[in-house]
Amino acid sequence: MNSKEIKDKAFFVVALLAAFLAFSSFKDSLSSIYLSIANHNYNLLHIVIFFVGLLTISVYFYALDYIKYSFGKYQNFLLFRMINPIANFFYAIAILFPVFILFVWIVGSSPTYDFLKANTHTMEIFDSFGAVLLVLTGFFSAYFRDKMQNDDLARKLEKVQNTYIQTALKFYDKEFYGGTVLEVFNALEQFLRENLLKIGRYTESVSIDRLLELAQKNNIINGKDAKDIRDLRIQRNQYVHRTGQISKQNAEAAISLMKKFLENKPVNK
Repeated sequence: MNSKEIKDKAFFVVALLAAFLAFSSFKDSLSSIYLSIANHNYNLLHIVIFFVGLLTISVYFYALDYIKYSFGKYQNFLLFRMINPIANFFYAIAILFPVFILFVWIVGSSPTYDFLKANTHTMEIFDSFGAVLLVLTGFFSAYFRDKMQNDDLARKLEKVQNTYIQTALKFYDKEFYGGTVLEVFNALEQFLRENLLKIGRYTESVSIDRLLELAQKNNIINGKDAKDIRDLRIQRNQYVHRTGQISKQNAEAAISLMKKFLENKPVNK
């Protein structure tokens, strides 16, 4: 999840908390209101607190997920990788909670409920089923949300990668060899990030050295490939910092390296 989405959710929760505090002077009145749902009486104030609490927990985990990128070397540890799914789970539960309450209240007001009410054992099963349904719905919502975020990020990385590829070829055609090396390096970096993401390895804020280490460890590249990319980075830095000249041969070697890794991409020269 990107920082903008985290901020949007945080603003929503803060606004909700502000509204809740604004009405806190009426907490005595709210605490005296009870909702009769599925043969149980629930305090309205407690329901609101529970709802706000779920949202607050979710945003806190989103904040932890954002902070984890400061620890690039450790962000693929299971503990760090579970932060975002947990945040999605609590957020899904919080959003579904009012709908669940409404659904149970509607069922409790229907003629079917009178039949259920006559059997205590049936009522216990009904209550348990409702709670399990809410948790399972939140779980699957969190799972698909996390998968959707990863797929969306992979598409973005591929789109950026394709842009770098096409730009590199255009630069080569125009005999802009320094720019060619720069764009090839950028394309290969995106290629590594995309392929690591496909196997569940997050690489945001990870240095190129750590990126190559992860790619080699996960058999995306071998030792020679890593050396070739490091050599390409040296040429890229020489161009960016104006400390060396990039020749046509350097550019051709860079494009050949790009073709080696992206052989299924439309990079034919």
